[in-house]
Amino acid sequence: MKKLVLLFGALGTSMTKTAASLKKLPPPTFPGGQAFATKVESAFGTAGPAISEQARKIAADPSTLTSSVGGMTDSMTQAVAPLEELGSLKLTPATENAIENLPACAKVKSLSGG
Repeated sequence: MKKLVLLFGALGTSMTKTAASLKKLPPPTFPGGQAFATKVESAFGTAGPAISEQARKIAADPSTLTSSVGGMTDSMTQAVAPLEELGSLKLTPATENAIENLPACAKVKSLSGG
């Protein structure tokens, strides 16, 4: 149970920090980039603290695990919703290649068998 609480706590903290970091960056330059950035910052900024709170509830009372996981699932679904919009972006092959060759993206691609 303790490892699960640590995992969820780390996830919440990471999302909260990511939202704060994104606010300091300029928005993406693709059409609708400003709106997209605002949605992602808001989603992560809301979900992070909510997930952290659920982790604290589980730590304080392990019997809340089932209800807390349901709340975390809802928070995570809301957090990733803006990211689904990326699938509709029309990127040039050169841009796709550049993204895929970023060190972090290249590692994910290799781990996924690509």
